[in-house]
Amino acid sequence: MTGSGSGSKTVFYAVGIVVVLVVVLYLFSQLNDIKEQVDTIANNQKTRPNENSGKETAIDITPEKVTESVVQTDTTTAIIPKEELIANPETTSKPDSVAGFHHSEDFRIVTVNGVAHSLTLYQSRAYEKLWKALQNRVPELHQAAILEGIDSCSKRLRDVFKSNMTAYRTLFQPGERKGTFRLNLG
Repeated sequence: MTGSGSGSKTVFYAVGIVVVLVVVLYLFSQLNDIKEQVDTIANNQKTRPNENSGKETAIDITPEKVTESVVQTDTTTAIIPKEELIANPETTSKPDSVAGFHHSEDFRIVTVNGVAHSLTLYQSRAYEKLWKALQNRVPELHQAAILEGIDSCSKRLRDVFKSNMTAYRTLFQPGERKGTFRLNLG
């Protein structure tokens, strides 16, 4: 009786070891898949445009340092001296512009009622989307539509501007429908 009990214990242990080995092999295969997915995500992060890359330098936009303002229209770029800008703010408006809103060609500098805001790459892309929508007589967009094409990892427009909340509050306001935004026209 001891011989058959000992043999069944050995078989039981052998089956247990085989089961543990199968489970361990399965987990290793899953870990390999997870590692490949993490590597893919890491590679995609490396190929994303870095908003701090290039030879951009910070621009001092305090009123004392402003010597001129660049105004972009669809056909021309006008450089308006500081004195004229301060003396007559209406000289910066363009026929298809919104009163008080002006921006550089790349949307990285936005001036609202004479106050300039320097935007990051993703912030400027969000502003550009709303600006172009307004030019096409679409006054508001859902934040998902705004964030969709700007390559930002943020889920909310507010998060894109977390480093520049003054610009966020100045440039945008909630739309009529939940989750929509529009330019803050006053």
